[in-house]
Amino acid sequence: MLLSPARAVRLAGLTVLVFSLAPFTSAQAATCRPGGYTEAGTCAPVVADPPMTASQRSQQQSKDSQLAAMNGSTSGSSGAVQPYSTNPGEGGDPPVSYKLPEVQMMSIYREGQGNGKKAYTCGPSATRNMVSAMYRYKTGAYKDFTEQAFASWEGTKEGVGTSRANVASALNANFSSFGHWTTSRPTSATSYFNTVTMDTYSFHQSVIANIDTMYLSFFPTNHNLKHFDFVYGYEMVGSTHYLWIGEEWDPVYIYGQSNYQSYGKHRELLTNRVHRDHDGLHPWNRFVRAKSAHCLLIAFILMGLSGCDRGHGPPKHALQSQNPETTDRGVVRPPIARTVKQIDLGGSVGAISGDSKRLVYPSRQEGDLDRASVMSVDLTTGKRRRVAHSAFPHGYVGWAGVSGSWTVFVDQSKAQGDGDMDVLWRVVAANPETHQLLTLLSNGQTPDPWVPWMSAGDDYIAWSSAERDGKRTAHEWLWRHDWSSPRTVMRHAVLTPGTESVSGDSLIYLGPSTGPHRQPEVGGDCWQVPLAGGSPTPLTHTGLAMGCAANDTWLVWTQHIDPETKSPPPDGIFDDPYEIWSEPIGGKPMLLHHGYSAGYWPIVAGHFTIWGTQDGRRVVQDLGDPRSVLFLARTNYWDLGAALDRSRFALPNENKPDDHAVVDLVDVARRS
Repeated sequence: MLLSPARAVRLAGLTVLVFSLAPFTSAQAATCRPGGYTEAGTCAPVVADPPMTASQRSQQQSKDSQLAAMNGSTSGSSGAVQPYSTNPGEGGDPPVSYKLPEVQMMSIYREGQGNGKKAYTCGPSATRNMVSAMYRYKTGAYKDFTEQAFASWEGTKEGVGTSRANVASALNANFSSFGHWTTSRPTSATSYFNTVTMDTYSFHQSVIANIDTMYLSFFPTNHNLKHFDFVYGYEMVGSTHYLWIGEEWDPVYIYGQSNYQSYGKHRELLTNRVHRDHDGLHPWNRFVRAKSAHCLLIAFILMGLSGCDRGHGPPKHALQSQNPETTDRGVVRPPIARTVKQIDLGGSVGAISGDSKRLVYPSRQEGDLDRASVMSVDLTTGKRRRVAHSAFPHGYVGWAGVSGSWTVFVDQSKAQGDGDMDVLWRVVAANPETHQLLTLLSNGQTPDPWVPWMSAGDDYIAWSSAERDGKRTAHEWLWRHDWSSPRTVMRHAVLTPGTESVSGDSLIYLGPSTGPHRQPEVGGDCWQVPLAGGSPTPLTHTGLAMGCAANDTWLVWTQHIDPETKSPPPDGIFDDPYEIWSEPIGGKPMLLHHGYSAGYWPIVAGHFTIWGTQDGRRVVQDLGDPRSVLFLARTNYWDLGAALDRSRFALPNENKPDDHAVVDLVDVARRS
């Protein structure tokens, strides 16, 4: 596709496209002095560009020559000496795909990170990431110059944003040893792709881009603003061309929750960038650009959530994420997640569980040598009390659950550790109202490493103990508050402890593979067995399931990538879950998520599931319409949370220190 009216900006390894438009009318524009616009269309003051150094001229000539050859045209310069930033030892034609390893390995700095969560600093943030990666290649270590420094160098102003020219000038003034930066104008999609190929593969430099977010796959279609990010690689699959994008804008980081998540590393179709990119920056020969009224106004006078927002705090809808996504099937609205209360758990705590009335959890209280107390919190009053304690001098409580007025927990003689796994253990039920204490199961006086993992839900407590058959099979138990003793559900079962869920009159769990993959290290399938006992039946048939969760209506499971896939993802094959699926019990499977996620087992309540992303966020997804998604703030990495009833979740709050745990009670509902 020809882009003759478009232009691109280029910066030490970054590139983007821009379309000439009719004059942009806005209140902001009216306040600019005549002639006060920069080439970016902002009123930000322009930073003077220092004269070029000899090494910058050399790199300019080299890139000019290479790109001209790649584009099939002639060049006026050749034979220039390659500067040290050129990629040595990888001569010859570029490969069909390449990503800068220093970017692929790095954790992208978020916009506003370390800078008061400012939301108009996408230019400085993108530049910060690009320079840090270049230092990693040059010196072997990442170097952070801070967002504040780049904002100062680039003349970034609240309510105005950053001029593209200022990004180039700031880099020329402070990082001239890497090359010379200027804005430029690719004339075609081929030119754009070749520029990225050359800058990333040959010169180990990203390309800073100024883009229109509404057309990008990782932004909602109604999210329309001009925004800086950076391009760090490319990929060709047959005749389809992709670019690898580093995106620093994280609305969840800024606002606490959002109905989309743009942050991270994305593979994006070149056609999306060609039609949307407004400018790119990388060290190349300078193109002189007229400051005409037809320049696209990048004044960052924004509407809604934005990578370069006005910086006046979250919009009114941010916490409720009311931005709808329009599709050919109508308007998809994200769920509503409302925090109704925060509960102070106190002390160091373990995994939480509960029902609509109370939470229970292991905790280390004053006087405990380890996490030896079992605490209960009334969800109405917030009052907490200790309902049980380990019977062992150096005891440790790993799991707790609720059944009526009873609290069931696993009591160990000590915490297990590497090389010291054998412990005594008991499954105990305590009722503080009647002062009763029942031992439901134990390993007696013979220590072993097979400590039960408990699951709790719908007034049932499920756990497995090891069979003594030498085959590592399990005895599955079930108990509820109106039973005098636990009951057997299965004997000599093959299952993953802790994956059990009660679904109506059945128990669902992660069991052996029924699919083509029979190796247990690959995955299994979700199975169903009557609570009263009987023959289990499989619900999935891939042999790739990694975790199962269910309620009385829905099954949700995480799934490993097929190790024999002919089309592995660009990031490679890892052990983390790669897909998340759901189905009405016995119904048709639906794909919820494609791409790596965290290793948590999902939570299911009512019509919603919560699962975790790789970088620690929670995702609320409507099982009736998987397009309806809400991103919540980060987890604290020790517990994803628990479902309390059909609409309420208990979600540990990351923002408190470990010795002062807090849980948010969050009601989730569909938007009317």
